[in-house]
Amino acid sequence: MMLRKILGGRYKIMSHLGGGGFGTTFLAEDRHLPGNPQCVVKQLKPKTTDILSALQAARRLFDREAEVLYQLGNHAQIPRLFAHFEEDREFYLVQELIEGHELRQELQAGQQLNEDQVIFILRDILEVLTFVHQQNVIHRDIKPANLIRRRQGGKLVLIDFGAVKQIRTQVIDASGYTSLTVAIGSPGYMPNEQMAGKPRFSSDIYAVGVLGIQALTGLNPRRLPEDAISSEIVWRDQAQVSSKFADILDRMVRYDFRQRYQSAAEVLAVLNSLKPGCLTPTIAIPVTTQKSNSELLISETVAPDDLSSERGVDYTRLRDLLAAEKWQEADRETTAIMLRISGRVAKDWLREQDIAKFPCTDLLAIDQLWVKYSKGLFGFSIQTRIWESLGGTWNADTHICFRFCRRIGWIKGVDDIVPSSDNLTFNTTAPVGHLPGGMLDWLWGNFRAARDIWWNIISVLASKFEQCQNNFKPIEAVSFPQQSSIKSRIEVIEGDIVQQQVDAIVNPTDIYFSGGGGVDRAIHRAAGSKLREACRQLGGGATGEAVITNGYNLSARWVIHTVGPIWQGGSYQEDRNLARCYRNCLALAEEYHILTIAFPAISTGAFGFPIERASKIAVREVKFFLERYNSIEKVIFVCRGQMAYDCYLNAVETIL
Repeated sequence: MMLRKILGGRYKIMSHLGGGGFGTTFLAEDRHLPGNPQCVVKQLKPKTTDILSALQAARRLFDREAEVLYQLGNHAQIPRLFAHFEEDREFYLVQELIEGHELRQELQAGQQLNEDQVIFILRDILEVLTFVHQQNVIHRDIKPANLIRRRQGGKLVLIDFGAVKQIRTQVIDASGYTSLTVAIGSPGYMPNEQMAGKPRFSSDIYAVGVLGIQALTGLNPRRLPEDAISSEIVWRDQAQVSSKFADILDRMVRYDFRQRYQSAAEVLAVLNSLKPGCLTPTIAIPVTTQKSNSELLISETVAPDDLSSERGVDYTRLRDLLAAEKWQEADRETTAIMLRISGRVAKDWLREQDIAKFPCTDLLAIDQLWVKYSKGLFGFSIQTRIWESLGGTWNADTHICFRFCRRIGWIKGVDDIVPSSDNLTFNTTAPVGHLPGGMLDWLWGNFRAARDIWWNIISVLASKFEQCQNNFKPIEAVSFPQQSSIKSRIEVIEGDIVQQQVDAIVNPTDIYFSGGGGVDRAIHRAAGSKLREACRQLGGGATGEAVITNGYNLSARWVIHTVGPIWQGGSYQEDRNLARCYRNCLALAEEYHILTIAFPAISTGAFGFPIERASKIAVREVKFFLERYNSIEKVIFVCRGQMAYDCYLNAVETIL
């Protein structure tokens, strides 16, 4: 019981302020100073202090971090550290009490600040962040709750540094060594490299940019939609903002850390060059995204359009409309075809049972036309991938449905909760997966018929499409003139990927391309020093990305390097990022005319991705690619150990 307890012989605990994974915070009085001024006491608890060497290691770490906090406290926008001490094998920090209110009180949900107000806030934060970075410190947890506006003067004060949290997350063994820490930060404000435990200065810049977008849009960062292909945040249509300021924010929150501003001082200088109140506002500025994987895979050598139909439907008109980019007419034609096939023209909407019975040949034919002529922007398969990335399943609830509708632009307004066909945009500035949009009419038809299950139509269509993908066998004469089946182009073996006699092998690496462990190290050792130098010049990459180098001393001509996700329980888009690894590797294989490629079980080693789950993602992505493109003759999954081998065999049998 801490209340009224006196710590360090002088700090009397008066009340409990808060707590979390790093420890507990208390309001205290300093009994050694006149008037007993109030202060903040933070109690930090290392995980292991039972062993003497572990306690000594924790003590050294604590002292080192305290020195950093003393140095940081010299800035007016950072709480001063008055003291640090150890008592009963627990560690305490005594800091200045900041009187004021948290910034999150100014950023209420649904309340949008104007551009000048947001620029003012960001400048305030960046001024102190510039100082922090000059001390070689990364905060790692910038968010409205960790910014307090002083009652006197009104300046923002940055609190709760990630450095002190690190003491709690260290796992200290008997030898005094520490393991890699888990990701420190808050969901929504934490970029992908920080989730992987590798924060950079630009990680803090990302958090500040997200905070700015939150202030402009009135949306919680976890509700901000992302581009399903590039993973960039899509937000401009939610706010009234000038193109200059929007460009600055976009660069601050780039998914790839190399594309962001690299210092807080640089961002501050750019913001200071703007003239508040003189910027011309624009609405719904389209976001420039990276080239989609689907676009990379479309080429002049793609097989002719498959216009097959189980019901004798002629898809020529739909194809011609899509080829001419007449998106609205194509959307109407799609809806008309699906109603005609289902015998629901008079009712003008489809029920769950109609979708469940819809012929797979026709559903896939419609989708392939949309995907091809929109260059990967629109289609049922695109919508299905987005649905699954949000956690959508056959029995998903309304929350998932609303997130899906907002992500693809069917719900637009900050306060809107209902999808509407009025929100449809019939051009390529629309969000990924925005079309086909005929499902919106089906939503309302089901709403009238069964108010409590109207949203199920989305999950039913997504489930139907996935079922069709898993069961549909392409027509040999059209898709694969030299292959009898997808299965004949996939092989599962147990062995050493370094020894594979293929055109390219895939190297699962980290964001630094370090060659530091596991398969990554084995490939570097076999390829020789030239591969290490090539990777050094590349400078690393973001999770899910892929790049290609020569194979050098390897039997394989090429090495495709991809950054796999670190498993953190499944709540940080690990599935989607692993799928992106396979898609991007296959896109490079297509581009470099690679005929045979070998994959290891990406991320299942030190990165901890469950092998059974990873194998299904791998096989599903390879299947999806091979169904559409016949350039790759053989994909080999190289497994290490019987367990991995069995999982991949089972995935192939189940999915193919």
